[in-house]
Amino acid sequence: MKILSVLEAILKNPQFITNILQGEKEYYFLYKNSYKWSVAKGDDGIYYVHLYYLDYPSLAELATFTDWQNYNYKTWNTGLDQYDDNLFVQLYNLLAEKESGINDIFNDILSDL
Repeated sequence: MKILSVLEAILKNPQFITNILQGEKEYYFLYKNSYKWSVAKGDDGIYYVHLYYLDYPSLAELATFTDWQNYNYKTWNTGLDQYDDNLFVQLYNLLAEKESGINDIFNDILSDL
């Protein structure tokens, strides 16, 4: 499936991940300063990846959005879609690390090697 290749590309190029915002159980981000994405972990343990392909609303508005009925986006998940959750989990964890600043701390320490 093409989405898995896309997730691999995002994971191999984390320098293009910017503007990370944490929602309630979801991380929103830009990829290459253009593409709006989010990744969420459901209470059921299923991971969801969303691509928001319209220019509006802004990423900040998406992070607080509550009415999804009138908005177009594409979703992939590890439940019904039967995807292996490995890439979904890796992306979720990467975003959590980048958003918290842990990634920067680690990179600074590793630069001493």
